Amino acid sequence: MVHKIWLQIEPHPKVFEFLKGRAEIIGPFVRPSEGDLLSEVEDADAVLAGTEFPATRETMQRAVRLKAICRFGIGYDTVDVEAATELGICVTNTPDAPTIAVSEFTFGLMINVTRKIRLADRLIRDGGWLSPSLSGTDLHGKTLGLIGMGRIGSRVAKIAHAFEMHVVVFDPYLDAARAREAGVDLVSDLSGLLRRSDIVSVHVPLTAETEGLLGAIYTKRLPADTSRAPVLTFGQKNPLIRTTRCWPSTTLWPRLMPLE
Repeated sequence: MVHKIWLQIEPHPKVFEFLKGRAEIIGPFVRPSEGDLLSEVEDADAVLAGTEFPATRETMQRAVRLKAICRFGIGYDTVDVEAATELGICVTNTPDAPTIAVSEFTFGLMINVTRKIRLADRLIRDGGWLSPSLSGTDLHGKTLGLIGMGRIGSRVAKIAHAFEMHVVVFDPYLDAARAREAGVDLVSDLSGLLRRSDIVSVHVPLTAETEGLLGAIYTKRLPADTSRAPVLTFGQKNPLIRTTRCWPSTTLWPRLMPLE
């Protein structure tokens, strides 16, 4: 019997070649509506999808042949893992896949904002000319605060050292020996990190422990969130959002207003 694999996005040609003769690929290669999704995964033996695939209990119960959900990425926050376990569905992720891309994107955000590249580009396109106020500032010599130092946070720290930045880290799961090995200063509380940092970069999974982590904190430091949007509480009650002092990932946080 040929197994059916439902894909949320169009795969690389090498994936097609690898699966040729092993499985039948099905799927919209676009973001489906909830109704379409339920009908399309009913006959799937496995699902390969990103964060936009809502692996709810209802979806998995409808997909009676489903044996595996394979996440493109790290987090499980879109998967009802408890329901999957009860239904005998294996859930996997690809923890190393986004490390380089996200860490480089993080520094793209930092350089864009500290050097005001986007604002300068907008000014030129509108017929203006550069002024001293758009010269920006260096990353060199600044202190970068990392909230979370897993795979991505560790990679960001390495890049920061190449820019000759100082790095401080808040991560209750990071031990002192590993911090010394990575050349970072480990702080015991979030407020201590915010006091010392010029720039804060958030690299934590979305869990009950991290949801709203920065929601009640106001800081003049520039925070960059490339993890999940709810880590920074969304809405008018959050001064970080109201003052547009955060740089969102354009893919994970598309609803944020542009930084002016």
